[in-house]
Amino acid sequence: MNSSTQYITNLIIDYSIIGFSSTGILISISMLTFILYHIIKNKIKSIRIALLLTGNMYFALLLFFILIIDTYTYTLEGHIYGNIFTNNTKLCRVRAYFLTTVICALFYSNTLQAIYRFCRIIFYMKKTFQSFQIHIIIIVIQWIICFIVISPALFLNRFEYLPDDYHCQIPYGNFQTIILYGIIIYIIPLTITIGCYIFTLRKMHNENNRFRQIITQIQRFIIQREMNILFRLCILLGFMITFFIPSTIIFLINQFTGYLPWWSSQIRWLSYVLSMICVTIILAFISPHIRNLWINSTGFRKLFPKNKTAPAVIKIN
Repeated sequence: MNSSTQYITNLIIDYSIIGFSSTGILISISMLTFILYHIIKNKIKSIRIALLLTGNMYFALLLFFILIIDTYTYTLEGHIYGNIFTNNTKLCRVRAYFLTTVICALFYSNTLQAIYRFCRIIFYMKKTFQSFQIHIIIIVIQWIICFIVISPALFLNRFEYLPDDYHCQIPYGNFQTIILYGIIIYIIPLTITIGCYIFTLRKMHNENNRFRQIITQIQRFIIQREMNILFRLCILLGFMITFFIPSTIIFLINQFTGYLPWWSSQIRWLSYVLSMICVTIILAFISPHIRNLWINSTGFRKLFPKNKTAPAVIKIN
């Protein structure tokens, strides 16, 4: 590919990433405003906790899009002005550190929702797990952990400046670091989320008769709903990870052949941004508390009348 075509392609991708990220910021701010309003207004503890955990994920999405725009503003300048522009500074590496930390927090915020649903089903008698204040503390701990686990990459200078892309990131050639943080950021939350669902499913199946004796009809309805949400969270996490497949393929090609396409970093971040844009939309649809609040606060509630009683027959096996 000649330099002119490469130049135009880079600009198209840069503007696309910035444009999509701007859209993501607008969606995230809108959802956070909606969630914050209903957290303050709503008095039902379970709904407030569910909104809080969803809001935590939208907050991570908002930070992700902001940092992407910040990063790609420099990348765009570099692609326009060429070699006379440089971003090879300590701040560049710190920016990459924050971006990686936010991606880590995004995956773990989804896992927190799965753990909450798991506790709502398995430990439904434990009032401790229904505390709004405790979940605020858990969210703070989650962010602290994410900052801590990513910090070695910053202090050990694993974030490197890419002169062709004008920003810092962990290069594809750093095999050990990429594998390590791939496990920390993606594999661990995926394992926990799917583990919560499988464990809950098996426990309910094995103790189905005992459950029927000790729980009420309304509790069965709640358990069925929580199981559905837990399953959707697994699907959402799997969906998020599928958009990281292009990066994985490029990484494997680089490891086995030593070849790294000039567009590898561009495609990587474009796929990330597209993934997160989809998440901002899908998350609202798979979260029944948000969907119900939206229906109840608009004219659509006439089309979807609210049931005041649980269904007469509910299967939990």
